[in-house]
Amino acid sequence: MEEALKLMDQLPKSQSAAFYISTDQEGGTVIEELTNNKKLKLMNQIVGESIKLREGESRESKIYRLTVTFSDLLELALDQNLEVILTQVKGDELAKTKAEQGANSVCVMDEGEFYVWTFPDDPNQPNQPKVRAFNLTSKKRQSRKPKDKKMFMEFQQGSPVQLSLFRLLEKEKDYSHTIELYDFIPKYVWGKSNRIEGKFLDPIPREFVCKGVPYKVTLMPAKIQTESGDYIDYFPGKREELVEDALRKLMSEAHGVFLDDAVGTTFTLYQLQTELKNRGHSYSYDQLKDALEILAKTDIELESEDQETKIIFRPIETLGLSGKDGETQTFVRFSPLVTQSIKKGSYRLINYDKVMSYKTVIARQLHKRMSHFYTQASLTEKYHILLSTIIRDFGLTRYAQLRNNLLEVEKAVEEMKEKNVVLNCVTDRVFGVNPKTKLLDTKFTFQPHPYFIDEIKKANSKFNRIKEQL
Repeated sequence: MEEALKLMDQLPKSQSAAFYISTDQEGGTVIEELTNNKKLKLMNQIVGESIKLREGESRESKIYRLTVTFSDLLELALDQNLEVILTQVKGDELAKTKAEQGANSVCVMDEGEFYVWTFPDDPNQPNQPKVRAFNLTSKKRQSRKPKDKKMFMEFQQGSPVQLSLFRLLEKEKDYSHTIELYDFIPKYVWGKSNRIEGKFLDPIPREFVCKGVPYKVTLMPAKIQTESGDYIDYFPGKREELVEDALRKLMSEAHGVFLDDAVGTTFTLYQLQTELKNRGHSYSYDQLKDALEILAKTDIELESEDQETKIIFRPIETLGLSGKDGETQTFVRFSPLVTQSIKKGSYRLINYDKVMSYKTVIARQLHKRMSHFYTQASLTEKYHILLSTIIRDFGLTRYAQLRNNLLEVEKAVEEMKEKNVVLNCVTDRVFGVNPKTKLLDTKFTFQPHPYFIDEIKKANSKFNRIKEQL
């Protein structure tokens, strides 16, 4: 354990690898130094020497992983000085073990591993409902303001020159920005998720490449409490991507603000709803609140192959809703990666109006990618990308028949032609030994539309102006 803490302490403080990120009772995010974290030490005591390790996994890394996943349970144990018994079981043994352990137990899953946490009764208080306290049905626990939770007015607010440069001009009202690295992490899950026992989702490991650097990313689902008190896992999907893009649009107009040196934005649910509706996406207030909560509770672990980047973050680091728990302002604070990009000026102008109008996920993702990286766009300088790259970097499901993936991309390309982004597209298919049955990959060669070329030139000009002023 001491060795693991030393390694974490050696990581650069500008990155978040040396931090533990947890959710407080108000849906906000609490960031603590791992080296001073009591939860990490408690987890080390709980697992003892009988911990089951996966092949190639160290004891230290598993303790760290379990600490992040079981934050709320560890907090409960620390707050109430409770004894804890942790039992790792197989999936088909979960219900039986839960029944044997009794009322003061709760089932939790982490990366496909099932655990039963049990809080043995205190002899002096044999009927104390500890697990119900964890499920937040205790009114006393719900009404208590967490010591680390800040209200909007408690943040140090600022508007540095970097934020002024990020704001859009009047003539750029149909535009927004793509964010370096952050926008190209495959952090959304497209389509329906298959839950275990109707509640649990396995974390999703993915790999992608950004600007030639290979990355590994793990998506850990948000646990959302239902009206019945149960928790159900969710990953961010299409709705959450659109909500996040709309929030960044509001930030780039007149609503952006730095809160304790992290970029964020103020807004109202009506403003967010109207912004999305104007772009062809209608959501109720409840749907918007659900999307915001999922974005604020989804943990994303990112690590580059060269070890230059190692961070655990959430798309929304802090969420405040006006009228909830005394808060007077609805606001969000974004991921540290968004703040870093704005400070460095590593964002680029993009036609937001077109991006939000796409019906297909692939067209939206491909337009973002081309706008950010295809800076040399011209009628003679074409853009190339492989089907396998699109599947990997967009977080798409690779079908057993690759032809089905090809059809989806071809549909997206047609939509981009209709939007005057792509003028022409040539596909070169790569076949196996039997060309009639085995498609291995496809190379797409895009000739950009003159309108898109003009937009890239405009983005290049603004990018260079911003760099000169930083």
